[in-house]
Amino acid sequence: MGKLGTFEFAAGCYIYTGSAMRTLDARLLRHYRGSLSGKLHWHIDYLAPMGFDKSFKVLAAGGPCECELNSAVGKIPGAHVPAVGFGSSDCACGTHLYLLSRAGWPRVGGLRVWEPCELKSAERKK
Repeated sequence: MGKLGTFEFAAGCYIYTGSAMRTLDARLLRHYRGSLSGKLHWHIDYLAPMGFDKSFKVLAAGGPCECELNSAVGKIPGAHVPAVGFGSSDCACGTHLYLLSRAGWPRVGGLRVWEPCELKSAERKK
């Protein structure tokens, strides 16, 4: 569909590593909800609408860069590359998307959960 071609993605747990230089909340909301305009700009925009039960973890600026985090994801036992070049058109990594044999996050210091503001406020109301 995009510049990389067409891929079949098996059901499973995927980890995508990326960065948002200025607008982390806006970027992650876009991936969480999907593009409101329907415009597909980044590689992940093609995959994000198909996912459900999404969770996000983030690192603060100054921590490991997306490529270092990506390397850690690739070392998770059972991780494999479902689409060569996915999300890595601006770096030397072979991909920034991994399919895991089971859900898991890499052990990287500073990795914390991110939730959209509306989910945080809904939790406070319970």
